Amino acid sequence: IEIGGRNLFRLSKLGSYASALNRPNNGNIIVDNSKIKVVGDPQDIVGATLTNLTDGTLVVSGKTNLVGFIHIWITFNNQPQYNVSPHTPVVGRYFERIIPIPLGAVSADIGIGIYPYQEPYWLDDIKIEKGNKATDWTPAPEDIDAAIDVVSSELTSFKETTASKDSAQTVVNNQALSRINNAESNITS
Repeated sequence: IEIGGRNLFRLSKLGSYASALNRPNNGNIIVDNSKIKVVGDPQDIVGATLTNLTDGTLVVSGKTNLVGFIHIWITFNNQPQYNVSPHTPVVGRYFERIIPIPLGAVSADIGIGIYPYQEPYWLDDIKIEKGNKATDWTPAPEDIDAAIDVVSSELTSFKETTASKDSAQTVVNNQALSRINNAESNITS
């Protein structure tokens, strides 16, 4: 048993799958935290590119509202597409598939979902990890870094906006104080 751990499926790279037809910005794929909602025909299955692979196995796991089965396709080192399993079973909304990595493979394009598109569905907690034993879902470290970068950028923008508003309020306060001082001066004169 080779237990995995690190999630190789990066939501921040969703749509990098070789066909390039399944990008979230086509309006048919919506990413909400770890859930991927396919609300219209994406013209392909949901996928991403994996890099820095080494020999061994991958285990692909996740949750879906699809009943019966889910498709998993994979292409190693830009070779012809390999249909790992057009009928990976979905049991109690959970699916899991072990995929052998061919000798010398360093990259893979992987797609998960239903093709051709039939009706809206969702995928959740997708995890692709090195090994042959799935572990509980965790986000890819790169997705955490990307989320931190977004929050940091939003915080910087908020600070700049607040500083600008504070500066404007200081000007208004100073003008009001000047007018009050002038009024007091006129009253006492």
